[in-house]
Amino acid sequence: MRSGIINKKEVSKSTKLKVYKSIHRPTLIYGCVTWNLNLGEKSRLQAMEMKYLRRVMGVTRRDRIRNELVREDLQVESLEEFIERRQLEWWGHLNRMEEDTMTRRIWDAKNVRKRRRGRPQRSWRPVIAEILIKRGTNIPEARRLSLDRTMWREDVQMKRPHNSLYPMGSPPESVQTDIKYLICSTCSRVSSSRLIAL
Repeated sequence: MRSGIINKKEVSKSTKLKVYKSIHRPTLIYGCVTWNLNLGEKSRLQAMEMKYLRRVMGVTRRDRIRNELVREDLQVESLEEFIERRQLEWWGHLNRMEEDTMTRRIWDAKNVRKRRRGRPQRSWRPVIAEILIKRGTNIPEARRLSLDRTMWREDVQMKRPHNSLYPMGSPPESVQTDIKYLICSTCSRVSSSRLIAL
């Protein structure tokens, strides 16, 4: 990275960003549509992302410029949001597949092997559920919308706020009223609690 075009001042920012979008980012997130990332992996991805973008902008961490300001100046969305959009696009594509296709059958298949001791492994489905909740919807509504490819693509490309417990202002009407979903504004982790009437 140090010996490449990223540090050459005679190369414009727009050219460096084209290299980022066409080479660096696709290489970094190859196969991301099926990823199940934990906080440590997200942190390492963000570190690689910001290392490149800060060099493009000509600043270092010592300048104490927040990541959001760097992305805003370069007009680049965060890598986490980009991955989430790609995962939603693939999820919608799976929903539109015929049920007898091999990919759809494997996706719908359930693992019947005996589970090992310890905490259950986190699967890909809860990842999609968390992304949809952050966007103010849920799986049943999103599944119906994904059947229309054009509408689903427009909805996925739509920018959504991520700075509140309910990003869209309030939970969707179709979400059961006895379940509360809380989203951490720092790590975007979703937690739910069921209220039991006494």
